[in-house]
Amino acid sequence: MATDVRNPDPAYLDFWREPLPCTLTTPRQDGTPHVVAVHATYDPEAGLARIITNTRSHKAAHIRAAGESGARVAICQASEGRWATLEGVARVVEDETAVAEAVRRHAERYERTPAPNPDRVAVEITLTRAMGNVRVRRPKERTLTGALVTLRTVRDSDVPQLAEIRRRPEVYAYWRGGEDLVAAVREDLAEEGTETFAVLHEGRVVGAIGWYSEDEPDYRHAGMDLYLSPAVHGKGLGTDTVRTLARHLVEEHGFHRLVIDPAADNAAAIACYRKVGFRPVGTLRKYERNADGRGWHDSLLLDLLAEELT
Repeated sequence: MATDVRNPDPAYLDFWREPLPCTLTTPRQDGTPHVVAVHATYDPEAGLARIITNTRSHKAAHIRAAGESGARVAICQASEGRWATLEGVARVVEDETAVAEAVRRHAERYERTPAPNPDRVAVEITLTRAMGNVRVRRPKERTLTGALVTLRTVRDSDVPQLAEIRRRPEVYAYWRGGEDLVAAVREDLAEEGTETFAVLHEGRVVGAIGWYSEDEPDYRHAGMDLYLSPAVHGKGLGTDTVRTLARHLVEEHGFHRLVIDPAADNAAAIACYRKVGFRPVGTLRKYERNADGRGWHDSLLLDLLAEELT
């Protein structure tokens, strides 16, 4: 499915903001394709894609060999059945300002600033075509019923509400997500190997809970994580949410052990989990980066055996 290079569908642009590896295909002089893994960024306003590389790299050599007219190239990425391709004409750029902009965009997308490199250049691709299918393939909708809450497979229409909950300081402090929390929620939902439920109370979305699993037979277990709107804290909804999902994982999926690892200073969350039967295992020291990016904080690992579920 083709899309406008300079005015892409929001979901298409969101897909290119996820920190996914890509491939770059460039032509060798004999006409055969050279395909290599890269990190790339997409700038629809400028109609460009950018890659940083070493001036002596093969991809830079192939592009230079095409001459002033540039080389016809393609960048591709795929995840969970979604895919996207950007095609265009590539040129190697050595201008310091252009290289710095490519580095800035790389750091923004991949949340890591590359180390200084005096041999770094940028590949700028003037885009001529964008295509792909970025619809997230959701599992069949599932509903779990608790005493106070209903857990329902997250729908696209839930994302703005979940982003608003994530924006609350009490939630953001532990979940983070940057400035674009809609994109952050979508990124979490697209994470491979996880299933996320919206938490509903009295018909309203009040949070989300997700689970993942370790499927190696000798170590098989499941983990979970959740957030709820501060407006419903203290009403027993967290305990019911955790208990409802835990029962599902034990009874329907056959897990004998569940784990969860809240921040060590999140006393309310820890108390909630202990009511369901989770027991402290130990402190995970400096386990997670702080929301402001300045330092790290401890988390507390808790686990629950199937027979301990209350």
